[in-house]
Amino acid sequence: MKKNQKGVTLVELLIVIVILGIIASISIPAIGRIVENTRKRADYASLIGLNQATYYLALSSQSQLSQFVDLPDDEARITFLQDTGFITGPVTPQHQDSNFFWDQEMGLWCNIVCVSNQAIFDFSFHETLMISSDNSSHSGHWDYDGDYLEGRFGLTFIDNPRKTYSVEVEAQLGEGTSGGFGVVFETRLSGNSARHADGYIVQFDRGLSQIVVVPIENGAVKSPVLRYNVIIDGTNVSFTDSGGTENNRDNPWWSERHTIRLSVSQGTNDEKLLSVWINGQNVFENWDDFNPVPFSNYSENKIGLRAWGVPTRFYSVKIN
Repeated sequence: MKKNQKGVTLVELLIVIVILGIIASISIPAIGRIVENTRKRADYASLIGLNQATYYLALSSQSQLSQFVDLPDDEARITFLQDTGFITGPVTPQHQDSNFFWDQEMGLWCNIVCVSNQAIFDFSFHETLMISSDNSSHSGHWDYDGDYLEGRFGLTFIDNPRKTYSVEVEAQLGEGTSGGFGVVFETRLSGNSARHADGYIVQFDRGLSQIVVVPIENGAVKSPVLRYNVIIDGTNVSFTDSGGTENNRDNPWWSERHTIRLSVSQGTNDEKLLSVWINGQNVFENWDDFNPVPFSNYSENKIGLRAWGVPTRFYSVKIN
């Protein structure tokens, strides 16, 4: 009696290899993202630990705190915290782009990647930012997704102790015909409270079909003091202050990913000048009709983000 022996054909083997390849192509990137986000969360926990340790150092001994501040670099400061028993071992970032450093102006350990004199904020640490809401009944409307910070409503502030600077924000407004997002600049907080801010916002305002500048007074966002219409003609986009209004809020351009850059520079009479670009295209230059943070108080300066109406994804903030 013959045994029924049947081997695997070449076609069947190729099918198995293709299926395994498809599974690998799906799972490997996902596993990579999980590992990356786990490392970021580990760095966030380390950052909290460093700030708590430094806080308890300050409470226990002002002389030790003075020694800590006067140390030549951050590696020496971490070693000092270890030697004095406030942390149990060396603290090193797990994510390849992380960089812990002591910010003397803020009095905090921070995680900012410095590249070519740029400060690139890692939004996985957005819990350390000051989060506010335009309305006391709406709070906590900022979430980190792993790839971007999503704002649905409110303001968030970032310390910016600089006299002159440029800010570049990469963001994407959600689908719809209303809402917008903004970049906060030249802003101070009364009593370090986000609800009592005074300053300005450059806003990407789909509801108005305009790029506008609005003041913030005691935490409240006011009416625009500068307006530029967004003219969309096919793939061509331009900006004009010639008056009138546009109604192109349903154009898909508004929901595309955009880069907004603000430059705050010093004029010939020591005034501050604001210039704005979107996707490298100039909107306006050297506007000076605003009340900036005085040069003498530059350490109090803030930048930040605003979102309203529909969710906005903020991918990066770079300060030069």
